[in-house]
Formats: sequence, structure tokens, C-alpha cells
Amino acid sequence: MVIKVLLICALVVTIVYAVRHRRHTPLVSMAALVFGLLGIFCVAMPDITTTVANWFGVGRGTDLLLYCFIITSVLVVLNLHLRVLRLQEMLTDMAREFALSKAEETEAHDPATIGSDAP
Repeated sequence: MVIKVLLICALVVTIVYAVRHRRHTPLVSMAALVFGLLGIFCVAMPDITTTVANWFGVGRGTDLLLYCFIITSVLVVLNLHLRVLRLQEMLTDMAREFALSKAEETEAHDPATIGSDAP
């Protein structure tokens, strides 16, 4: 019984966090809200999760929740990896543009480079 109270409290904190940050990341906040409510439902009525698991051919509700957690975790890691790759590309492009603009600026202000073949 104590673990149920602790889990529900943790899920309520997750829901509150999701609602407070819904303007910054609406999709993530909505997902956290749905999973938080679903989690409270699963903690409060664990027999129903076993029934749902049996519909999917899984023996226990706990196993079904574990499988869902694993799939969700893989998707989140993949999403974060793709974001990091996109940010690396953006950073490379910005550094390239900055270097070119700095070189043009230096070339424009340095009279020694006028008319020379310096790169």
C-alpha cells in the first residue's frame, strides 16, 4: 500500500510538471500528462492491466508495462540522437559562416592582402 501512495505521488508530480511546461514543449507535455494519468490508473487498478495484457497475449500487466517502457525508451533515445545530429549540423554551418565572414572582414581591413593571392 505504501508503494502505491509513493508511485501515485510521483505520477502527480509528473503531471504537474507537464502542465506547467506545456507552452515550451506541448507534445512532450501532452505525452507526459497521458502517461501520468495512465500510470495512476495502472497503479490504482493493477488487475485491469493484467486483463489488458492478456488481450495482447502477455501473461502479466507488469510485463506489458515493461515492454511499453522499453519501446518508449528506444523511441526517446532515437529522437534525442536525431536532435543531436541536427544540432551538430547547425553548429558546423554556423562555424563555417562565421569563419568565412571573419576571413572576408580581415581581408577587407588588411591592405597587405589586397591584390595578393593569399587564401
